[in-house]
Amino acid sequence: MTPTLSVQSHAALFGIKCDLTTHSEHLLAAQCFFEFRKAMEKKKTSLASLTVRQFNNHKNSFVAKVAKCIKEDDLYHKLLMPLITEDPTTNGLKRFILACSTLSKKHTKDLQNRGLASIFSRLVVGVVDAVPISPETIGAIVDAIQGACKEAIASQSANNTLAHSLQDILDRVWSNDMISNNPEPERLAKRARLHERELRIPASSEDGSVEPLEFSQEILNAAENEVLNLNESPELAHRS
Repeated sequence: MTPTLSVQSHAALFGIKCDLTTHSEHLLAAQCFFEFRKAMEKKKTSLASLTVRQFNNHKNSFVAKVAKCIKEDDLYHKLLMPLITEDPTTNGLKRFILACSTLSKKHTKDLQNRGLASIFSRLVVGVVDAVPISPETIGAIVDAIQGACKEAIASQSANNTLAHSLQDILDRVWSNDMISNNPEPERLAKRARLHERELRIPASSEDGSVEPLEFSQEILNAAENEVLNLNESPELAHRS
């Protein structure tokens, strides 16, 4: 299918209102990012099937790049850290992992020479949506990143503030992701809410005094397993 292009929306591509030298620089910069994007798409495919064992067998180069990320004067820091510091979410973490896994010394040099370093993270966000990585594998990768931060802090080979900041982001992002994918905390929270409700619902006894009511074990289990609608009034039994 022939692509539809417009002069207005592709002014830089066609060199509208700029000289030949500037037009050439624009095209070379676009080609530079295009080459990185191709490598990134290939890496994304491999990440989808990456196992924990495979990652652990080849993690040294990845960990080395993470160590560079927490050195403020390193180009890897300028290119990669904004991907997670400006988007401290699971998606931001996955983009960081993808870009870090893809980035090579040649890429960093070319991106810098073409004037793309300062906008690199925005370009990656603009072209990368979902990054398929299994929960087990991403857990191993997060452990490796945390390990790199701890080692850098212990050896004082990096800015401690940056290393601690990256650790804090990982703790927050990955902990939240684990909770959202694990129903157990929510079941425990429901049980707590039910017990709180138990304390709030009084019942009159035969002598006119007020005593608390309790939910049966059956009702508690039903609520935890999404069977019971907590907005409905279940049968309540007097505490014996």
